[in-house]
Amino acid sequence: MEDTQIPSRPAQTLSPDDLRAMDALAASGFRGGVVPEGLGDRSRRLLSLLALLDTELPGADSPSASDRRVLVDVTMARVRRSREDVAATIDASEKPSPLAPMSADEVDAHFAGESAPRSSRASGVLSMLGTGAGLSPAESQSLIDRTMGLIEAASRPIQMPPVSLEETDTRGWSFRLRDVLSIAAVLLIGISVMWPMLVASREQARMIRCADNSGRAGVGFTSFASDHDGRLPQTAGLGSVPWWNVGEETASNSSNLYRLADLGYVQFADLACPGNPDACTCPSHEAARDWKSLEQVSYSYQIPASIRPLLQPGDMVVLMADRSPVILRAVRGEAIDPNALSPNHGGRGQHVLMSDGSVRLLLTPRLGSGDNIWLPGSVEGETVPTLSGRERPSDATDAFVGP
Repeated sequence: MEDTQIPSRPAQTLSPDDLRAMDALAASGFRGGVVPEGLGDRSRRLLSLLALLDTELPGADSPSASDRRVLVDVTMARVRRSREDVAATIDASEKPSPLAPMSADEVDAHFAGESAPRSSRASGVLSMLGTGAGLSPAESQSLIDRTMGLIEAASRPIQMPPVSLEETDTRGWSFRLRDVLSIAAVLLIGISVMWPMLVASREQARMIRCADNSGRAGVGFTSFASDHDGRLPQTAGLGSVPWWNVGEETASNSSNLYRLADLGYVQFADLACPGNPDACTCPSHEAARDWKSLEQVSYSYQIPASIRPLLQPGDMVVLMADRSPVILRAVRGEAIDPNALSPNHGGRGQHVLMSDGSVRLLLTPRLGSGDNIWLPGSVEGETVPTLSGRERPSDATDAFVGP
């Protein structure tokens, strides 16, 4: 119970003898037992003074137990405030005075276990550490709880102020978005630089494979001619039917080239240019003697100038080339461009297989002699050349490939 109505007064303290007498009475349970010598009178006066607490006021009713409790609480409040006023006069900022050398020796002797008289005074002083302050059990427990609370608060780690989840998420997403945009920009720049190189590299690989195909076809032609008395493969009679009618083995010039693979002198994949997305690498059925459509044909074969074309040693004539862009347009009835390049390689040129087995890359459709491999000699001089699919070379040296 806190006494908030008691006015402040100067601190009052007992004399040392009175304090000793009070301690002796407290030790005897305030029953006036044995007290130290010379303190008998003081003890009796203190007992008489304390007995006034039990004296009933004149004219007042007998105090009840609750009234007595209130009186005790008020008295204890005054005593507690008096002790606090005394404690407040102590300057906590002053540094403690060091022990005298003799006192320090006595403390060391006490902890070393030496007997009196050297350590007697130190033992007496240190024994006061275990002496109670005269607090009730409840007050002692309250003091312990407050002390432990202060210790726990002092030892508690410092916590950072909480950050809202919304703020954290916003900063996190903003940071990640910047990272994504930066990475995307780097990738975009890298792709823009590398993509043309990748495309060029892929096309270069296709052209190398196409040149290899032409080289293997040259070996096949040589082997076929060796096995057939110097003749080149031929099945179609090339009569009045257009030789670009692919699928008609008795009329199409592509069936003559198909025979080279059908008899096993080359693989069907050797006659499929990697630059032709519609190229066929295997026969459509066992009885097939030609490709099914003009789009499947990857290479244009030399149209024979005679009924029995021969591979003559020492001749330097064209046997085969990448498919003709002129024939592809002429079949659809479109205007032709005699100087166009083969679509197999996106306008980068066309490979040409010569009768000696060599493979050349032409950047124009004209040979060194000026002969255009897409047109027969009879049409090359025309201002607006046209083709019907029935034309033939002017002679055995006139380069003219199809379909």
